[in-house]
Amino acid sequence: MTLQLVDLVNGRKYVLADGVEIKIGRSPSNDIVVPTRSEEGLTEEQKIEGKILGGYVSAKHATILAHGGTARLLDLDSTNGTYLISEDGRNKFRTYIENGLLPGSVIGLGNPQNSKSYNLRLEEVPSQ
Repeated sequence: MTLQLVDLVNGRKYVLADGVEIKIGRSPSNDIVVPTRSEEGLTEEQKIEGKILGGYVSAKHATILAHGGTARLLDLDSTNGTYLISEDGRNKFRTYIENGLLPGSVIGLGNPQNSKSYNLRLEEVPSQ
């Protein structure tokens, strides 16, 4: 099973190759670069509502590694944290999740208490 991360703001999809660590953060050197308010492609509503503010995500925020249908998440000592967002809307702070993320898991980077987090959902890539 191949996994992907789906950006819940702009719908971008990032396929996770099994065994390859993916870096996430604001810095352009990351594999997934978190957009800022000024990035093209965001609607004015998204900018105004502050649904995605790169300032709440660290330059080098977290890494994720897919392996065998699950994924490992590691927060890289980010300023505002990394969260696993449960279906009931509660946020659980995590610095490290070893092979515990399954398809459907939602990861929040930043500050979910004031809706300033960047959210990604882990999904299975549909078979063709």
